[in-house]
Amino acid sequence: MGRPMTRTGMNWLRASVCGAVAASCSLTPAGLALAQDKESGPAQPAPPGPVMQPGEPLPAAISLEEAVARALRNHPDVHAAQQGVRAARFGVRSASSLPNPQLSLQPFLSVPPIDGTRYLAWDASLSELVETSGRRGLRTRVARQQLSSNRYQLQETDLDITQGATSAFYDQLAAQETLAAQRENLANATQVFQLTERQFDVGRAPQADVLKQRVELSRTRQDVLTAEGALATSRAALIAALGEPDGTPIAATGEMTFREVPLDEANLVTRALDNRPAVKKARADVAAQRAQASLTAAARRPDVTLSVERDSIDQINIFRASVDLPLFDLGMIRNDTAQQRALASQLEATLAGVRVQVALAVHQALATVKQVRSQLQDYRTEILEPSEKLLTMAELGYREGNTGLLPLLEAQRTLRESRTEYLNLLKQYNQAVATLERAVGIPLRETPPAAGPRPGEGK
Repeated sequence: MGRPMTRTGMNWLRASVCGAVAASCSLTPAGLALAQDKESGPAQPAPPGPVMQPGEPLPAAISLEEAVARALRNHPDVHAAQQGVRAARFGVRSASSLPNPQLSLQPFLSVPPIDGTRYLAWDASLSELVETSGRRGLRTRVARQQLSSNRYQLQETDLDITQGATSAFYDQLAAQETLAAQRENLANATQVFQLTERQFDVGRAPQADVLKQRVELSRTRQDVLTAEGALATSRAALIAALGEPDGTPIAATGEMTFREVPLDEANLVTRALDNRPAVKKARADVAAQRAQASLTAAARRPDVTLSVERDSIDQINIFRASVDLPLFDLGMIRNDTAQQRALASQLEATLAGVRVQVALAVHQALATVKQVRSQLQDYRTEILEPSEKLLTMAELGYREGNTGLLPLLEAQRTLRESRTEYLNLLKQYNQAVATLERAVGIPLRETPPAAGPRPGEGK
């Protein structure tokens, strides 16, 4: 069985379908030659309609890499996560700082007078708390774990934005390819309609053939309108995914190529559990909560306060060292500590749940990749090639006068729909690979291709 389509195969597919459809327009019964003489003039295909309105700026063509870079640079969700990291970084600085020294000024008036003298004076003291209980280190540990959690959240946000931009890019690229194909179909259908009218004029075709081709031409126009609407929708989605202002003219450039990626399920799950920022964030949250419980329990340990005082009456300096001893805990510290430890246990259970969800995401994404990959492998030999053969047979029957126009039109429509569906499958495959990379948390390297022909290439 062949492998899914590559860049070369994509070009081959476009050339083969367009060439087959174009050839069918000139393969007519013998009387059709009379319709193309100098009197009637050559058939002129209708030019494809414009995608953009007059005066609208030309869209900027961007590659997939440029689209992802724009999304990571512009998207508001990324900016919000970055500010979360910035705030947590300031939190670490604050938590690791020494307590602020305290300056106390105490004015007093001696009543009654001392030795017959009434004094109005100031006492001043400067004190500094020394956290011998270890709370400063514990606060710093909590803040650092919160910073790690926010950093992992930023990485997880980057993965979401990357996947969204990639999916929107492939939607846009597929919509552009589909519109181009539908416009080629419209030009070909217009040519067939004109040739059929001329053949009817010289008495070589029944009026029913003209009516049938007119209906086919109308259907093709409807397909073009549908493709234009899909392109506008996908472009709006791409603009939103990139975080660009509304109305920004953007077009995707490049081709949808097939990538062989690793399909070892056990290995991918292991890599996901090791690399996904969501798992690392959950671990950091557990560590932060445990440190918070230790910080709460540290309130039972004493701190020392060093101070120097100036007695303005006796004109002396006094140096003091006081120790705060929490002799009794009436339940506040004990219960607060128990609460923080219970919250840590809750986050441990949450971590286990995150690991389950990460593994599930890998299983689901990999199943989708395998499914679409199998569809691509089968579509080429089971649908696309028979559609091409059907068109060849219809052309031969119409040329030799054994069949009418309807079988030819049906064969053209079948091949056109097959080509469109193949493009859609290729888009789905690339999007499925992007989802798998999102689930694993790291880009997947392309693996060497297996032996055998690729779909769209010669066997």
